[in-house]
Amino acid sequence: MNTKHHIILICCAALLAGLPVPAAAADDSPARRHLIMGLIYAIKGMPDREEAEYKKAISKKPDLAEAHFALGFLYAQNNMGKPAKEQFEAAIKYKPNFSLAYYNLAIICFAEKDSFDKGVEYMQRVFKFKPDYPEAHFELGVAFGGRGELQKAIEEYEEAVKYKPSFWRAYQNMGTTYLLMKQYQKAASCFRKVIEIKRDSPSALVNLGNIYLQTGVLDQAIESYKAAITAQPEHLKAHYNLGMCYRKSGDTFAAVEHFFLAGQICLKNGDKAGAQKCLEVIKETDPNSRRYTELQDMINS
Repeated sequence: MNTKHHIILICCAALLAGLPVPAAAADDSPARRHLIMGLIYAIKGMPDREEAEYKKAISKKPDLAEAHFALGFLYAQNNMGKPAKEQFEAAIKYKPNFSLAYYNLAIICFAEKDSFDKGVEYMQRVFKFKPDYPEAHFELGVAFGGRGELQKAIEEYEEAVKYKPSFWRAYQNMGTTYLLMKQYQKAASCFRKVIEIKRDSPSALVNLGNIYLQTGVLDQAIESYKAAITAQPEHLKAHYNLGMCYRKSGDTFAAVEHFFLAGQICLKNGDKAGAQKCLEVIKETDPNSRRYTELQDMINS
């Protein structure tokens, strides 16, 4: 964020707190005042007034790139892709090194059906002006992954964590991508990194458990699923897969208990088909278990 952006934020914070705006941050131009008021309305959650102020700013000073960007961002938040693109393009016209505008243009392009290449082009512009932008590398990785270009996705996630080592979502996506590539050791390493950064991440714990389950390391799989359930007691996959671990290890009682809990969670979420699947696996595991009758009655009630 450059000095002008800091000035805008200082003004907003001071005005909202009822404090005098620092003299060094003050800008008395009419266009800037409208821009600042628009940002204040944005913070207050008043989009109509926000939009009106940005438009007033642009009418006073058509080459005010920040006003075009702010208006484009408002439109993008409301899924108005075309006018958002127009405003971001105007921001770039008046400020050719406006990396955030290029970034938002890329995000819009990735959401469109036939604009992927244009989105990549915009992201390359971002990296030209701000190579150490981890969120941009992350979003480009997501875009490549969505197209099945898995190695390119991995490369972008690696760039993201290089510039932001605590970027757990990048590690999470990298691990999921490695799973798709059947590179289980690398995937496990990524999920362990997520857990190191964000200890209560049930999805990473479940993914790590899935790797252990798939590779036959049942003790560690059980530990991972238990930790996931501690973090999120009603995690459906954790209960169901923990049941599978116990069944493989010969502990049918514990297996049935977790299949039963998974069935209850399905019913709570309105998923009768999922609950029926849990019922069937209980029957396969221990047809004489009382949990089979209990879950069946709950499904039929």
